[in-house]
Amino acid sequence: MYIDKQNYINKIEERDDELIKNRTKCTEHNQILAHIREKMHHTDEVIDFTEGDLGDAEIEFLKAREELGQVKNHRDRLRWSLEAERLKAGLLTRKDLLRDYQDATDEVK
Repeated sequence: MYIDKQNYINKIEERDDELIKNRTKCTEHNQILAHIREKMHHTDEVIDFTEGDLGDAEIEFLKAREELGQVKNHRDRLRWSLEAERLKAGLLTRKDLLRDYQDATDEVK
């Protein structure tokens, strides 16, 4: 009986050691999980701020695109008015033809 008692005491000590190891592992894992949770919350905040910045950038982009369209329309109107003025001016915009015309009139004189 004494030997059985010693065997049981040894088994209990071994199991206590295993329990201590398991509790240590559980504590470590809980700390790791807590760290991961903190990191996750921080990452969520960073994502929220970044999404806000993205929304601002998209609004700015749309405004710039709209402004670009307006500038292009203005440029096209200026081109058309310039072309209309060139047509009205006739030969006055063609310096080479004016020189030839002047040379021809000078020769006739």
